Amino acid sequence: MNTPSYSPDFPPLLAACDFELYQRNIFRVTGLPVEATQREISRQAQKLQMMAEMGASSAPLPNAFSLSTPVSADQIREALARAKEPELRLIDEFFWFWPETAGEALADPALLAIQKGDRETAIQLWKERETYRSIPARHNLAVMHHLAAIDGSTRNLSATPSPADDNTLKFHWQEAASRWQMLEDHDEVWAILKQRIIALEDEAITYSVVRRFRYSLPVALAGLHAEAAFRSASRGDEPWTTFHKNLMGQSQVKSDEVEAIFARLLDPTRKRIEQDLAEVMKSPDHTTAGVRISLELLSRCQPQMELYDLLLGSESHHRVDLFDSVASAVNQIMVAYHQKTQDHANLREVLEEAMDFAKGSVIIERLRSNIAIAENNLSRARWSGVYHLLEAIFASKADSAEKIKRITKEILEPLAQTPQHETSTPGFKTLLDTIATAFREIAITSKNYTTALKAIHLAYRFVSDPESRIKFKHNLLMIEEGAGIATCGYCGNCKGEAKRKMIIPMYQMIDRTAQGLRFNTREIIIPRCSSCFADHQKHWHMMWVGSALGFLLGGFAAPWSATAGLAVSAILILIFLSTLNDDSPRSVTCGALMGLMAATVCIGLAGSEVTKIVFVNMVGGAIPCGAITWLFAKKLIYKQTPKAFALQTPMAISMTKAGWKQGVKPSNILN
Repeated sequence: MNTPSYSPDFPPLLAACDFELYQRNIFRVTGLPVEATQREISRQAQKLQMMAEMGASSAPLPNAFSLSTPVSADQIREALARAKEPELRLIDEFFWFWPETAGEALADPALLAIQKGDRETAIQLWKERETYRSIPARHNLAVMHHLAAIDGSTRNLSATPSPADDNTLKFHWQEAASRWQMLEDHDEVWAILKQRIIALEDEAITYSVVRRFRYSLPVALAGLHAEAAFRSASRGDEPWTTFHKNLMGQSQVKSDEVEAIFARLLDPTRKRIEQDLAEVMKSPDHTTAGVRISLELLSRCQPQMELYDLLLGSESHHRVDLFDSVASAVNQIMVAYHQKTQDHANLREVLEEAMDFAKGSVIIERLRSNIAIAENNLSRARWSGVYHLLEAIFASKADSAEKIKRITKEILEPLAQTPQHETSTPGFKTLLDTIATAFREIAITSKNYTTALKAIHLAYRFVSDPESRIKFKHNLLMIEEGAGIATCGYCGNCKGEAKRKMIIPMYQMIDRTAQGLRFNTREIIIPRCSSCFADHQKHWHMMWVGSALGFLLGGFAAPWSATAGLAVSAILILIFLSTLNDDSPRSVTCGALMGLMAATVCIGLAGSEVTKIVFVNMVGGAIPCGAITWLFAKKLIYKQTPKAFALQTPMAISMTKAGWKQGVKPSNILN
């Protein structure tokens, strides 16, 4: 509808659109056309009332759409009273058959056919006129289908319809809904309604009623579908409930307005539940009869919850707020009962039923926590012997390896014989979580990485709690890293080997006392794979080879003349610089070059006394050139040594910032 957002502002129309809409309609009760005057309605009402009092049939004419039962005196009085209220009369006129031409109701062929009881002729005439876009004809077909749908739905409440009847009824509802939607937006409909206001000549009703009527009509019709859905849901008929909800969804009514309509329909139900809750919470018998009180409350509220779920959906705040209150009340009652009786089994059973009512995160968490307490207590009662044995083993003075052995043999092996149906119970899972926690404690406190690894793997295997699994996984990775078998810290691809790990000792001063300094000690461990280890060893070997060659060359070059030595040194320095981009031969090359350069330096220092102190020159050339070669090769081969790499890890950096230093703690100080 091409209108601004609005709230329903014509209460008489909203009140009229229910399953009695056509049962109390002035013109259906009296059998008169919508253009009948007030005097004609009064005269017809008196006639019908006299016939009803005399016990005669009160049906005025064999009307094609008359009531299925004789008109009662009460219906006649109500129709007469409604006719005197201009707004109510206008509503009844809208929901009855209009003449094709205003002022010619008594001569309209379709309306005359209705008076004679000829339904088919009237319908055929309207269908023909509708093809020519006649608004009165389309309106009359909407009324006809609407009336048939409501009458049929009312009959179905007391009888089970056949599939054919169901299909016919759905057809009437769908046809009525589609035509009403087309008419809501058509200006000619509301022009006709204005003409009827003029014809009534009643100052109590103005043109503003038409605007309010137009704005409220979609919500009023949706309310009728909501009542139909409510009736269907109340008897557990989900298909029909869904059918009417879908028709509401196809209308021009917004989803929040649909929810508000259902909330109004369910308001009496809500009030009954709230009153029930208030009375239950006042009961003094919670500690003695908590189970009975809670189960009876849940049983009474179950049908109402299903009704809310069908009409509003399980996530509607109306449903959530109301039935979270029910679950909260049951939780309070059962906690009081449990504190008095320590009845763990009934606490768990009742709260599990209450979980079906809960949707809010707060009450769900509260129920789960109390259920977990009950399950833990039941598990301890069922497996008390296992718990006591586990506590005894854990508290014993045996070492970590012996504790693992005893838990495996004395607890896990017997538990492996537990029947399948028991292993899936929450209590058994709680027991395994407890055993897993014991293994984790052993792993954390063990000073032997092999034992710690075995324990943490067992812990991770048996733990089932999702949060605990995350924590245990972190512990597993930390222990594997400490053992040196985590992913290699150098290449990041292969698995490290325990015997190849890089260990960097660290120490930190923590206190200064009269007895001396106190230090903490710790190790940074970098896992290293065999491939990276071999690569690191190869470089070290090459450096030593180069140093040895430098030592020999330095010694044998000592007898050279100073002038020749200096010249050779200059040439060799150039050659040395040209080898800086080499890789594997770099150590040997460096060793040879540095040996020769060291020798020439020694010759220059020795001067003319070379021939006299050859041995001294040889030693003086060999030792410095070997040392210098080793240092240069180390700097050139390793842009970052394995140890330097370890000191650049996040852990090492954070420790350095915290005052830790590389190396073992100084001697002669306190730990």
